[in-house]
Amino acid sequence: MLRGLLLTLLTAAAVLAADVPLQFSRLDLRDGRKLKDVVVKSYDAKSEKLLLVASGKAMTVPIALLPAPLNEQLKAAAPRSGESVSTTTRPPMATAADQYGSSNAIVIPTPAPPVGPRAPSAPSPAPAPDPALVPARLAQHQAVARAHAQRYFRYEYQIGSNSISVTALDLDLSTPKPVPGWDGRYETQGKAFLEFYDSKGGSFQRATSTFEITTGERPGEDLKVIEFRRKS
Repeated sequence: MLRGLLLTLLTAAAVLAADVPLQFSRLDLRDGRKLKDVVVKSYDAKSEKLLLVASGKAMTVPIALLPAPLNEQLKAAAPRSGESVSTTTRPPMATAADQYGSSNAIVIPTPAPPVGPRAPSAPSPAPAPDPALVPARLAQHQAVARAHAQRYFRYEYQIGSNSISVTALDLDLSTPKPVPGWDGRYETQGKAFLEFYDSKGGSFQRATSTFEITTGERPGEDLKVIEFRRKS
């Protein structure tokens, strides 16, 4: 009777091992780790640890960290430590929950990668800006451009005699537009309306001037004026 029971257990273990894959695209452990591209190499019954290769790196993992019943299945399916190991690829299963009855683990067998040179992958496109943040960003660029124009026309602008002082200033600025080929740079068109007092001539006068201002920022730096150009 004991011999018959032992034979039954060995037969069940062999069937169980035949149905368990040794290669997974993802394996979630009970300690929170998520392993990818996993190949089960061997099982050491003495230390109760599996030898795995995950994402090209070899590691040992206690069998208890695998979800049940996969941990018990791999005990029977994995080659014992010291044996030669060959990994075969099985067709994908339906879902991990159907196979192992656990919602805490995702275990999906994956086919072996094709042999041969790998074509270079295309670069990932830059993420599109959040539309909700665009108006606020444009307002920041315009505010920096306005502050620079106010300082220039009040303290640096020269017209006619050098003996002038600006008594009134009004600025008309356009909505900043991206500068082609320069990520993070914007160009603002503007027109200044000035009233100034010429102390040499003893009179008040008015004038206008058009300009362009390029604003931008570099990593680790604040938003600032890159270039100021007077057009008239």
